[in-house]
Amino acid sequence: MGVVMGIDLGTSYFKVALVSEDGSLLGLGRRAVRVQSPYPGYQELPLPQFVDLVEQTVGDAFAASGLAFGDIAAVSYSSQANTFALFDSSMKPLTPLIIWSDSRVSAATRELESFCADTALLERTGMGLFSMQLCVAKLAWFRHAQPELWRATRFVLTISDLLLFLLTGCRIGDSSTASLLGIWDVNAEHYWHDGLDVLGLRPELFAELYRPATVVGTADSEFARRLGLRRSAVAVAGSLDHLAAALGAGIGYLAPAAESSGTVLAALGLIDRFAVEQGASVGPYASAGRFYKLAFSEHGAGVLEWYRRSHAPELTLARLTELAADVPAGCEGLTARPGAQRYQGLEGFQASRRSGQPYRHGHYARALMERGAIVLRSLLLRALDGGTPEAVVSTGGGAQNDLWLQIKADVVGCDFVRSDCAEPGSLGAAMYAACGAGWFTTVEQAGRAWLSVNARFSPDPARSSEYRALMQQS
Repeated sequence: MGVVMGIDLGTSYFKVALVSEDGSLLGLGRRAVRVQSPYPGYQELPLPQFVDLVEQTVGDAFAASGLAFGDIAAVSYSSQANTFALFDSSMKPLTPLIIWSDSRVSAATRELESFCADTALLERTGMGLFSMQLCVAKLAWFRHAQPELWRATRFVLTISDLLLFLLTGCRIGDSSTASLLGIWDVNAEHYWHDGLDVLGLRPELFAELYRPATVVGTADSEFARRLGLRRSAVAVAGSLDHLAAALGAGIGYLAPAAESSGTVLAALGLIDRFAVEQGASVGPYASAGRFYKLAFSEHGAGVLEWYRRSHAPELTLARLTELAADVPAGCEGLTARPGAQRYQGLEGFQASRRSGQPYRHGHYARALMERGAIVLRSLLLRALDGGTPEAVVSTGGGAQNDLWLQIKADVVGCDFVRSDCAEPGSLGAAMYAACGAGWFTTVEQAGRAWLSVNARFSPDPARSSEYRALMQQS
């Protein structure tokens, strides 16, 4: 029996899926990532801890599957972006992994200011989302704050580059994850030399990049043996976690767009031209000539947890959802502001109800869901380059909330689909591995063979009409 491995290098959890050729999930491992914070704002993961965590999560997946080590034909990954470590000329690590959420950089250097001001940043790299949390901002910080360490630096590896290095011994990576570095020229398919020059960086610092689903080498290292890969197993380039999860949920075959309601709210579309704009990121897809377009908002499932924790600690999220289901569309005049969690108390909500009856927890919970759906509608328009989706596949914690999926369908005006895959990130990674193993020629072909619809939520005409009227008034 052929088996492939998909490794999901998430920020909060690492997950590993072992998947057979017919798409059966044979074993799943899941372990929390214990990030260290030695100073305020620092977010780090020591490399020995990274290695142990990958091995332990893989071991859990094998234990759940009953498979023997040595059965794995191919391995790929889904990865967070902008998490990296510095290495010297002998590949000795000079730093731990610096997690993308690390906020040690508070101000831009002159070089970084010039880099950000260049209109070619967007035109070449597709990066319309820039922050001090990006890898290049921290590299500029190391150059100025720790010059001796920087002089010893010869290589920069992202977390997914490091995984491939441990598997193959080569400094290689994927162009999808690297496109969020802001230094990859997406159309030319090489590093953006002018941008690197402004930052004082050299292309040789970074990994050689390949398109997702490309076989990049043989996993013949001792580390690969400890992960249970056979000696002929291939390592396959993966992708950014949002793209891999979208594939694992059904984008490209169940729907042309995907949304994720997790810590943040994200919309991802597949487009046929390099259509860049501020507020979105455009990067390479597995197929040449196609691109993903990604847009974010802070109004994810985290706002519901914020409300529960701050205003209804005695209730579970499930109970809040039940209460929200009893509230009519429009919440009887209560609306949530974008970023409601940033306001004091309940000042993130606006009321227009004429009745003297007080709003209850269900009203506030539904108002947050409705605001999330309205924000998602605008994100989807951006992610599809102005197009309207026929359907959307859902991932993240919000995908398990039937009420919220129905509200999204009513507000956006299209079907929302939940596939039968509970771990789309690691399954998307396994799809890349399956292509590398020769089981499928495209990731879409893998998805059609492996996935089916678990639930479909279609817009209710009456509620959709009511939401359109409310959006026109706001």
